[in-house]
Amino acid sequence: MVATGITQSKAILQWTAADGAAGYKLRYKVKNTSSWTVLASHDNSKKISGLVTGTTYVWQVKTICSTAPIVASEWSAKKEFTTSLRLGTFSEPPGSLSVYPNPVTTEAIIRLWIAENSGATLELFDVSGKKVQTLLATNLEAGNHEVLLRRNQLTPGIYLLGFTAGEKTEVVKIPIE
Repeated sequence: MVATGITQSKAILQWTAADGAAGYKLRYKVKNTSSWTVLASHDNSKKISGLVTGTTYVWQVKTICSTAPIVASEWSAKKEFTTSLRLGTFSEPPGSLSVYPNPVTTEAIIRLWIAENSGATLELFDVSGKKVQTLLATNLEAGNHEVLLRRNQLTPGIYLLGFTAGEKTEVVKIPIE
């Protein structure tokens, strides 16, 4: 089970398809709350939207084996993902800075997009705002770029990833496990 395409307000949840499944039920909620949102899916992924920026969600899936009578598996183990925290003025395309997988366990790919050639920096900060690491400090051509983030000596916790290109800055919150 994995969450991909995570933005400020959307995510795509994917899981392993079960042979012969009639469908799936998916449920998700804000972590440490009690109210679940339940959705149906005919295949092994579901795009969810209307999420809250910078918020951790918990989700689970169950397989519907038969619809008449209804026969279903138990809920899967709980998985988590955190929506992006966006501060800044990047506007095209949505998600000019994204991290996958999120949360980070051993390493992650950071995807960047810039509209025009520009000097760029990518820095990792702890939650107090102290710079932990500079991942990129160079001139970039307009377009898409990828940077590898290795967990290495980083202790588990919440970090802020700041990307500056020209006059624009974007920050996303990333949990490191």
